[in-house]
Amino acid sequence: MLLETQRQAKAALVPKDAHGWARFYGVFLWSLQLAVAASVAANKRTVVRSAAGIGKSYLSAVIVCWWVTTHPVNEVYVWTTAPGGDQVSGILWEDIRKLHKRLGLPGKIGLDNKWRIDGVLVASGRKPADKADGADDDPDTGQGFHRRYLLVVLDDAGGLDGWLWDAAENITTGDECRILGTGNPDHAGSRFAQICDHPLWTSFKASLFDSPNFTGEYVPDELRTVLTTRAWQEARLLDWGEKDRRYLSKVLAEFPSDHPDQAIPAAALAQCMIPEPRAAGELVPVELGVDVGGGSDLTVVRERRGMKAGRRWAYKGSDPERNAQLVMDAIRASGATSVKVDGNGVGHGLVGDLRGRIRRGDAGRDVAVHSVMVGGASSEPLIYGNLRAELWWVIGREGSQQGTWDLSGMDEAEKTKTELLLPRVKYDAKGRIFIESKDDIRERSGGKSPDDADALLLAYYVPKDAQGAYWAALTSGKMGLCGNSSARRSSRSSMRASMTTSMTPTRCRPISTSTPRCSLSPCRAAAWRWCCGASRPASGCCATSSPSDASWLRSLSRSTTWTAVSRANGAVATRRPARVTCC
Repeated sequence: MLLETQRQAKAALVPKDAHGWARFYGVFLWSLQLAVAASVAANKRTVVRSAAGIGKSYLSAVIVCWWVTTHPVNEVYVWTTAPGGDQVSGILWEDIRKLHKRLGLPGKIGLDNKWRIDGVLVASGRKPADKADGADDDPDTGQGFHRRYLLVVLDDAGGLDGWLWDAAENITTGDECRILGTGNPDHAGSRFAQICDHPLWTSFKASLFDSPNFTGEYVPDELRTVLTTRAWQEARLLDWGEKDRRYLSKVLAEFPSDHPDQAIPAAALAQCMIPEPRAAGELVPVELGVDVGGGSDLTVVRERRGMKAGRRWAYKGSDPERNAQLVMDAIRASGATSVKVDGNGVGHGLVGDLRGRIRRGDAGRDVAVHSVMVGGASSEPLIYGNLRAELWWVIGREGSQQGTWDLSGMDEAEKTKTELLLPRVKYDAKGRIFIESKDDIRERSGGKSPDDADALLLAYYVPKDAQGAYWAALTSGKMGLCGNSSARRSSRSSMRASMTTSMTPTRCRPISTSTPRCSLSPCRAAAWRWCCGASRPASGCCATSSPSDASWLRSLSRSTTWTAVSRANGAVATRRPARVTCC
C-alpha cells in the first residue's frame, strides 16, 4: 500500500505534456521529434515518413512510454505492430524495454511484448496476423481494445497491408484515441503513401537533411553517434546516385516513382482501382485462379467475374487436404465454371485431387480444372521466356495500361495492389521477357511474396485448349486494343470524353460461322467500328482468325474485350458488346 501511494505521488509530479515528460525523465528529443510528439497529443492521426537512421522507432518507443505513464491505468492502452516479428520484438519493443528499465517506469514488461501495471495490460506489440483461413491468428487482432486513451502505433508502416490501417481506425473511435504511423517511403503505391498525403492526417517528412547531424542542432554526443552521418549520405550519393529510388527513400524521405524495370506501372494500376458501373455481360464468366503455397507461402484462390476481380480465399499451411477443401469451398461459393491452378510442384497433385472430387459430384456441377504450367513455354516463345512472363506482361502490365480488368472491388485490394507492383522485368540474351522469381522478390522486399497477384493473374488467364483461339486473339490484340501505340496510351478520361455517340455499332452484321471475313462496306458510315485482336486497317477490322465453330464464337462474344474506334478522331474505348459484330 505504501509503495502504491509513493508511486501515485511520483506520478502526480510527472508533467503530462510530452516535452515536459521527456525533461522530467531526462529523455532528449530534438525539435522534429518534439513536434511529432506534440502532434500525437493534439491530433487524432499522425504519420511520419522518414529517412534511414534518424530515430523513428526510438521516437515511437518514447511516445509509447509517455502515453502509458500519463494516463489512468484502467483507461489507457497502446497497441503496436510492424510488418514482422523481428521488427516488433527486436526494434520497437527492445527500445521500450530499455526505456522502461532506465527510467524506472511502473509495471513489468516481458519478452512477450506485453506491459502490465498492477496486473492490468496497458500495452502490447505483435506482428500482423496472416489474413488466411487456417492461420493461427485472426486479422482482427486489435478488435476489442476500446479504452478511453487508446494509442495505435504502426511502426515501419510502409510495409503494412491496408487492412491494418482499417483495423486501427476501427478501434480508435473515441475523441481521445490516437494513431501514429512511421516508416520509410519505399513504395509509391502503398497505403502508407496514400496516408502521407491524406487531409485527415497530420503528416511529417524527416529527411536526413532535417537531422541534427546535418542541421547542426544540438544533441548529446551519445545520440549524435547513433544518427546517420554525412559520410554515409555522401557514400550513398556516389554509390546510388541522386535519382536512384533508394536514395530518394532512404536519404530524402521521398516516395520514389516506378522502378525502370517494374513490371506493372503504378499509375496504370491505380486507374484500374477506380470503381465503374459494369453491365451484366461484363460480369461473366466466373473463374478462379489458384496459387498453391506451402511453408511460409499462402495458398490463395482469387475470383474474377468477367473483367471484375472479386473474392479471395486463402490458407497458410502445407496440408493437401486443406488446400483442396479451400478450392472446393471457393467453387461452391462463387459458382465458378473454370479453375486454373499453378500446376508446378505441389500444384500438380491438387489438380488431380480437384478433378476427382468434381467427377464424384462434390461441386454439384461440371467445373473445368486446368493445370497451368506457369514455368513452361509461352504461347509466344520468341517474346516471353515462359508463361509466367506472358501472364505478367499481357494480363498485368498491358491489361492495366488498357483498363481491361477492374480491380476496384476485390478483396484485399491494397495487399494485392502492393504485390502487383513488386516484380521487375528481366531480359535474356535473346531479348525475351522474364519476370523476377518469387525467391528474388522475397529477398529484395524483405520476405514479401506475390501469392495474391499470381492467383489473380491465373484467374484472368484463358488456357490454350478449347478456347485457345480466344487466348491467341487476346494476346495478339493486346487485351482488346488494336495495335496502335498512341491509342493504347489514351487515358480513360479522354476515352470517356470522346464517347458522344452510342457504343453500339450500327449497320454491322454479326460474325457467323459461315462468314470467314466480314464485309467492310456496310459499316463505313458507322460512327464506331469494333476491333478485336488485329492491327487497325485503313478501312475497318475483323477478328484475327476465321471462326471455326459456334461454341468458340459464343465464348468470344462473352469474354473478349473489343475496341470501339472513333472514325472522327481515332479515340478508343473498350467494352464487351452484347453480340460479336465486325466492321
